[in-house]
Amino acid sequence: MLLDYPGSKGTDIIPASGQTAGFFPNASNPAFTNSTMVDYHPNIYQVVTNGNAGLNLLRTYICKDADVNASARYPPPRCHPGTREKIGRNLRDEWLGDPIHSSKIMWLSGPAGTGKSAVAQTFAEYCEENGCLGSSYFFSRPNHRDKFETVIPTIAYHLASAFPEYGILLDRLIAYDPTILDKTPRAQLRKLIIEPFSLLQAQGHPFAQRSVVILLDGLDECHGLELQCELIEMIGELVRLKKDLPFRWLICSRPEPHLEYIFSRSDSAIDCQKHRLLIDADTKVDVSKFLCDGFDAIRTRFWGNSSPEWPSPEQLTRVIEIVDGLFALGDTVLKYIGKHQYANPAQRLVDFLAYMQHADCVAMDNPLETLDLLYSQILRDIPEDIWPTTKQILQLEFGLHHSERPSAQTTANFLRIDQTTYFATLRMLHSVLEIPSPVDAASTGLQAFHASFGDYLANSNRSGKYHIGESEARLDNGELGLFWHSVMLSDATAVSDDPLDYKDYPSLTLVPYLKWPSGQPDKAARYLHGFWDQWTWWGLIGKAGLDKVSSTLLSLLEDFPFSYMDLDDYGFLIFISWLFQQSPPSYLLRTEASNDLDEVLLESIVSRFSAQGVSVVPMSFQITGIEVVRRYFFLGKGVRTCLFWTDADGVDLLISSDCTGRSRLSCKALAQSQFSISDCVLHAVEDPLFNSIID
Repeated sequence: MLLDYPGSKGTDIIPASGQTAGFFPNASNPAFTNSTMVDYHPNIYQVVTNGNAGLNLLRTYICKDADVNASARYPPPRCHPGTREKIGRNLRDEWLGDPIHSSKIMWLSGPAGTGKSAVAQTFAEYCEENGCLGSSYFFSRPNHRDKFETVIPTIAYHLASAFPEYGILLDRLIAYDPTILDKTPRAQLRKLIIEPFSLLQAQGHPFAQRSVVILLDGLDECHGLELQCELIEMIGELVRLKKDLPFRWLICSRPEPHLEYIFSRSDSAIDCQKHRLLIDADTKVDVSKFLCDGFDAIRTRFWGNSSPEWPSPEQLTRVIEIVDGLFALGDTVLKYIGKHQYANPAQRLVDFLAYMQHADCVAMDNPLETLDLLYSQILRDIPEDIWPTTKQILQLEFGLHHSERPSAQTTANFLRIDQTTYFATLRMLHSVLEIPSPVDAASTGLQAFHASFGDYLANSNRSGKYHIGESEARLDNGELGLFWHSVMLSDATAVSDDPLDYKDYPSLTLVPYLKWPSGQPDKAARYLHGFWDQWTWWGLIGKAGLDKVSSTLLSLLEDFPFSYMDLDDYGFLIFISWLFQQSPPSYLLRTEASNDLDEVLLESIVSRFSAQGVSVVPMSFQITGIEVVRRYFFLGKGVRTCLFWTDADGVDLLISSDCTGRSRLSCKALAQSQFSISDCVLHAVEDPLFNSIID
């Protein structure tokens, strides 16, 4: 407990004059240097120090660079005039200005780059001007302002500077017992802040009767997630048990899940107001004003280097579109364009727009370096053993171009990870991604708060080891798609006499394999099938040949039952076309028989069509002067090999065995035709589109 301390009631730490004779009552002209003397009585103790020894000792325990006015933070971020007025009024008038009806804790959260620190700085300066700022601590991990053990000493030191009466008392307390500074943060909060303020308040000191704001900005950058939660618990307990103390706490952070939990937990509820900074329409208006005023300031500063019409309306519109409401990006752009040592803002703007159009050009300077450092820091917090799974999810979301993004549940099932793993993997990315709750996961997918995060991931020059490349994403997801195709095909053959009907049985074939089936496994299976079906074959098409892909992918392709594929699948036909273009040719697709099995398959169609006067030639063989030609190729390996054939002009085949017009001889049909080749099927490719792709 924070408030369980002995002897706190009735003890006058700053006694009125005449209560005691004090030190050396009859001495004249005494001289002391850096001395500490204690006069103890049963109910009164008096500590007299020379040279503020207690506060000087306390100063060695604080983080001096975390203050609102610290030179290390100069120039600090501030809200641009005329922007963020709504949250400003909320903090000044509704939260601070109405202490009776508002909570003593305000949690201001928002995605990375939305300007939380600027709001905090502006509000802290307002409080300082109005005499109600008690303390401010601006956390920053890159700048080493992240040590939990410095927080309470820093707050106490700031309070001592702001309120002299408290400072005198604190100086004496530390001088009397310097070991306070080596105790736990909970003990320090009790001994350095709660107890002395309670006593001063009981004595009627005016400053202890009005609101005192303590501001913590960037709490998520305090070292240690558990310590962040502990600090909030300490503050919540203080507010709950000592309602009469004047402190009002503004805590600013990214919307990390552990902080959301600690503020919302039901077993120990913390009474606080919450405000989320969003990239909404109002914010975009504010950022547009910020950019327009910023360009005006740059034009004024470099008045001889730019025309009054600079930037052009088209340039300004394009910058506003790129920034799209993210204050951090707007600030980065203006600093790049207005950099003093170049003194050529017009050219810098041209360079920036060129970079955004051709961001993969390594020869250009990166104008977004500051923003990239922010994103890199966020990704660096992901544990190394978790990153591979995180990367898989990011590849699926940002490495491919979706017409419709998959839901969180579909993504997890496709990647073969369960619900717990999915959310744990993304735990450190709540500041850049809008992650749906488990309740919404079946219908809602991931969404970046701002497009700049996806752009950062896609550019290897910017993201480095965190790069999400399209080629790698396509191959990895194509590999997973093959796995799911194989699962469905292998099970569908046991369900239907017609394996090509396997797509009609997704729930039967997929449900046992789902890692996250939820309450409606049939629906989850249908969503999963609809997603992978559009990506499997497209994903396998890349700049590298099959000799460059993983052994796992090659094994899946070698064992894949191509004979059951739907020949109306456009992606599959494109994949075949890509295989034809491989150099050297892939062993999976060949136009000449390479073994006895191939010879038997080829003989089956030669004998069929020769009686009709139809020539049978390899797909790659160029022939003229023959009216009707069947062109063929082999696809697959070993007993999985199947033979595809087509006609020269793309008309329907002469023989059709089902209502769809698709010619197909099953293994059973082959046996009835005196062919007995286990696990092999002959396919006829009749789609005119196929001919145009191959030709």
